Amino acid sequence: RLNGGYVNLFIDEQGNTNLDIFPPSEPDTLETNSEFTYAIDLTMLNFNDIDLNYTDLSQGMYANIEGLDMTGKGKLKDEILAGNMDVSLNHIDYRQVTDSISLAVKLDKLKAEGAAEMIGNDVKADIDLASSVLFYESEGQTAEINSLSLKFKGDINNYDKVNGNIQCDVNDLSFVMDDETLVNKADIRFISPLNATLSSMDVEFGNSQFALNNIFIDFVGTASMPNDDINLNLNIKTNTLIIKELIELIPASMREELLAGIDADGELQLSTEVKGTYNENSMPKVNAQIHFNKGRLAMPEMLPYPITNLNTSIKAEIDLNNKSNIYLNSFNASMANSSLSLSGTIKDVMDKMYCDINLNANADLDELQSFMPEGITAKGKISLNGNAKVNNHQLTTMDFMKAKVNGEMQWNNMNVVYYDTINVKSDKLNVTLNLPNTASEELTNSLAALNISGANFDAQVSDMIAASLKDYNIKA
Repeated sequence: RLNGGYVNLFIDEQGNTNLDIFPPSEPDTLETNSEFTYAIDLTMLNFNDIDLNYTDLSQGMYANIEGLDMTGKGKLKDEILAGNMDVSLNHIDYRQVTDSISLAVKLDKLKAEGAAEMIGNDVKADIDLASSVLFYESEGQTAEINSLSLKFKGDINNYDKVNGNIQCDVNDLSFVMDDETLVNKADIRFISPLNATLSSMDVEFGNSQFALNNIFIDFVGTASMPNDDINLNLNIKTNTLIIKELIELIPASMREELLAGIDADGELQLSTEVKGTYNENSMPKVNAQIHFNKGRLAMPEMLPYPITNLNTSIKAEIDLNNKSNIYLNSFNASMANSSLSLSGTIKDVMDKMYCDINLNANADLDELQSFMPEGITAKGKISLNGNAKVNNHQLTTMDFMKAKVNGEMQWNNMNVVYYDTINVKSDKLNVTLNLPNTASEELTNSLAALNISGANFDAQVSDMIAASLKDYNIKA
């Protein structure tokens, strides 16, 4: 038992220490018994309120420890060591200054407690480590943590295989680099039952979770790093993520640059399976389910009205080693009285792009005037339904003879003015398009079938030409 005390450890620039107080040992000439056994039974170890100062001029290291308390007990017999210990420190101040490095670490209220048993190279441990304040500073970088907690319970075999449960909690983490706050009071948690082989970097995760503020990422699976490869087999799922909260994680300067004049919100949920090898020549396969709901996007400089009711459900099969497919289960968006809905598939999305897309849209042209080309004013309400089956080659070469497009458009109360000289009106305009046209006796190889019909069509070019149709049906 030791109550109160001060320990001063000093190493000069040549590496000499004030601990060298014992004479060199003489060679042991006595015969030793290789079968010698020994045992130690420590019923109590107690240090109370010890201060320690450490100076190492050869390494530019300075440390000051205040208020060291330690209690423990244990047993040692042959290769078996077992015991428990409770250690606490009021304050640690550490600095290192050399030609190549300058850093400072401050830590308050450090506490470690637990029990361990070691048999040879095998360890069984149940340890808790906690600190109230941790501060780090080095060459334009500062980090601060309000509290830190680390827990481990499990086995370590041959100093290589780890099997147990680990939990780490970090509260109010802030990180500043070059006077810019990159992380501001973030809460982090990592929980995992794991089975790891350190020598081969092979880890099996049980039902685990990584959390950053209100972001919760659940995962289970395996990861390994043999040689230069990274092998992954992981299932990953998030909770419902709030877009505004994700945006707040972006550093302020980057956020102001990338998202200036943009107001976005919504709810995002991801579910992903990652399987395969990552190296210079290969990427793992990713199968993802993406759900986005309650979306809103306002861009006043580009859009006259905010986009609302933005919802989508997407399944993505990403295989950069072969072919990738996108399945658009649904996409819906509204802007004032206009709306858009899409669904369909894009197969081999990185190359051939075989598209099969369904579209349904309703547009109030009074609200979309800012998108019209200069000199054109258009009014009325348009309803559009269509399907397109095209691929990348057909789009880039304009080879529409092999594309398939079917659609219908209805335009009510149409009124179009071009530079105040041409005016076209119609109570109702219907347009049907089929591409390519179905072969018939009259047309065996036509590009498209077009049907235009409606009522009360009026056209006027200044005061020179005027034309009217009461009921019309035009096929081409």
